[in-house]
Amino acid sequence: MLLFGDDCDHPEREGCRIAFAAHASAVHALLEDRTPADGPIGAEDRASLLEAVQPQ
Repeated sequence: MLLFGDDCDHPEREGCRIAFAAHASAVHALLEDRTPADGPIGAEDRASLLEAVQPQ
């Protein structure tokens, strides 16, 4: 999904980041399950999400 505009124009993005961070471990566990390649998440999207949920 493409996001347009600056973060200051979209304060809801901060809430999304907070929710994503709060549930990152659950997202990571689901992605580690290795859904077949023809599943709802493609390999490139899976890699991007796994990178996003790595502990900082």
